[in-house]
Amino acid sequence: MKKTLHILLKLQTSLIIIISCSPSGQYRLSNDAVRVVLDSRDGHVISIMDRRSGVEMVDSAASGGALWHLFSSDGEVMENLEGASFGIRRVSASEAVLRWEMADSGVVELSLRLDPHEAMTYWSLDVSGSGDRGFTSVEFPIINGLRAVSGEKLAVSNWQGTLYENLREGLDEDDVKHLTWQCPGDLNMQLVALYGDGAPGFYFSSDDTLSLSKTYALDLGRRHTSFHIDELLSEDASRDSYHSSYEVVLGLFEGDWHQAALIYRKSAEKMPWFRESRAGAGKTAEWARNTPLWIWNRQYASNVLDEAADLQDFLGGIPVSVLWHWWHGCSYDEGFPEYIPPRDGAERFTEALSAAGKRGINALVYMNSIQWGNTTKSWEDEGAAPYRVRKRDGSDWTHVFNIFSGNSLTPMCMATDFWKNKYSSLCDTVLNCYGAGGVYMDQACLSFDCYDPSHGHPLGGGNYWVTHFGRLTGMIRDIHPDAVLAGEGSGETWMPYLDLFLTLEASRERYAGIQSIKTIPLFQAVYHDRAICFGSYASLVYPPYDDKWPDEFRPANRETELPEEFNSQFRMEQARSFVWGTQPMIANYHSFLRETRPRELEYLKRIVLTRMNAFAYLGEGICAGSPPVPSEEAVIPVSRINIYAGRYGSAVTRGEITSPVLFSEGWKSASGGYAVAVTNISDSSQPLKFSVDPADYGISGRYDVFLINSQGRSVIGESRKGILDIDTDIAGLDAVVIEITQKR
Repeated sequence: MKKTLHILLKLQTSLIIIISCSPSGQYRLSNDAVRVVLDSRDGHVISIMDRRSGVEMVDSAASGGALWHLFSSDGEVMENLEGASFGIRRVSASEAVLRWEMADSGVVELSLRLDPHEAMTYWSLDVSGSGDRGFTSVEFPIINGLRAVSGEKLAVSNWQGTLYENLREGLDEDDVKHLTWQCPGDLNMQLVALYGDGAPGFYFSSDDTLSLSKTYALDLGRRHTSFHIDELLSEDASRDSYHSSYEVVLGLFEGDWHQAALIYRKSAEKMPWFRESRAGAGKTAEWARNTPLWIWNRQYASNVLDEAADLQDFLGGIPVSVLWHWWHGCSYDEGFPEYIPPRDGAERFTEALSAAGKRGINALVYMNSIQWGNTTKSWEDEGAAPYRVRKRDGSDWTHVFNIFSGNSLTPMCMATDFWKNKYSSLCDTVLNCYGAGGVYMDQACLSFDCYDPSHGHPLGGGNYWVTHFGRLTGMIRDIHPDAVLAGEGSGETWMPYLDLFLTLEASRERYAGIQSIKTIPLFQAVYHDRAICFGSYASLVYPPYDDKWPDEFRPANRETELPEEFNSQFRMEQARSFVWGTQPMIANYHSFLRETRPRELEYLKRIVLTRMNAFAYLGEGICAGSPPVPSEEAVIPVSRINIYAGRYGSAVTRGEITSPVLFSEGWKSASGGYAVAVTNISDSSQPLKFSVDPADYGISGRYDVFLINSQGRSVIGESRKGILDIDTDIAGLDAVVIEITQKR
């Protein structure tokens, strides 16, 4: 890393080429919203001004350096750039091409254009004739010197969405914090937004429709930020050209992450996965699309389907769906993919699924989408090793997930027919022979860069992983067209292939502990009507322990009740799922909880029924932002525990967080209505006060106001004009939706 950094600095100095330029040494592009000033000697960005506010976004003293880098496979920056001639060709007042002609006749062109009206800039890169030096990754555009602002927040589209605060806290003058996210993979969308108080924010994106392997990178100093995207190319020693098939977007915007999501939504609607999403196209089975509540239990049918039936009875007979782990005959996190036969036995397993289906209980069964245990008999017998993912140095990604046995798993290459045939045949047995409703494909929303030349795909970067994942799901649906396929996490790239996305951030503290970052429903704010998210770790008992794991680590308190002080954590997790529009879930449910935790289960029931009654918003709407809803705060004890079982004993780490007792979020429906979902996790009634201008959400003139709760939908106000003031109370452990619709 230090060697590469040194070369980068050398390149930045060597690219400053003196050319004929205006007396000021500057080149300007502008529209009504933004003005960009380039240094006419080397092209680096001197200024980005928001013309609407007059705010300068770049510190020119810190903005120098190269606009792009080319890297060879060993990490070296391309040589022989000294002596290049540089020039800028104007295409229009808002578009220009920056051109470097190298001494060996190679040419690099970076195109920059501005949106006709918005404060958005678009960048693309072309490289040709670079000789036999070969390059395997491209960084562009490298924008240095972006000013930090007060009250800074960073919204990143990973998992459901993450909000970072106090980003530069503790940084000394010369410190740099490096933040990177892989896309597709860590990033579920091509979106990062950096904003603060009283100044425009930075919007970073790209419009890559091919899902090429790339990394978003931010370098944060004490006062400045640098941004670039690094695209990993397929490894080809003779490569001498490159043409970016997408544009990188750097824009300015006003507002918070909700506004960034609205901007991204406009571009997302043009993307192929938006048009081809299974949920949006109505291809997802109705039971999965409309599931009121999920139960996430493990092991035998008696511990899973029987408990699901009890929960269904508690809810008054409404459908319940099941996420079923540890149904398989192998030990979890080491025996994959030796799933068959089920640990209940094939006959009992099939009969239990059939009986549950007649009650309206559908099950997704767990099968990891990429992993093979390299201590399994099948690993040797079936000759799996040649088909694993390999790094550039020839090593693999073998990793120990099972802390009890110490045995490891190895990712298989999605581009090999060997793995696709193996996995699809397992799905054939599970779906067609056993009658499962679908498959939960763990680790599906990840991608790997593989360097094994025997696999027949381009080496390293590209988009073959996503392409072959699509082929795998196509093979599964060829044998079972109605199969529901779910994946871990979320991702726009996988929307044409997966019906459901398991997003667990409502339970962040339970699996990750107390952190300075927050989860936000950023993915839902863009794709909620096109991608169905479900799930949480919300539980009232200690985690289970796989019967096939070593006895010496088996905790005595497995699946017994957690201390009652953690009830509020369960409520908080359910509240987040409710206002974020996620299909709710309870993990490790047992019938005894109806007697021992009645208030928590009644609260869950109210949430489930209210969500059903407000399905046009919380099931199919778009997250649109909520007006401020004042709330009391409470100290909530939280438990962090291994989600399966503690390594030693209970292994609970206790912490405390300060949380509002009212959770809220705003939603728009396809018919144009606007609603604010609110839930109260405290035992006592709370004042519910907020004001909203319906015109902000496209509702003008006269409108009607409704209250939606677990009992149904009712009118609570006459139509009126102007701002709506809500001043009422919300009962303890209740959930409501305040709906506004245009007067007809």
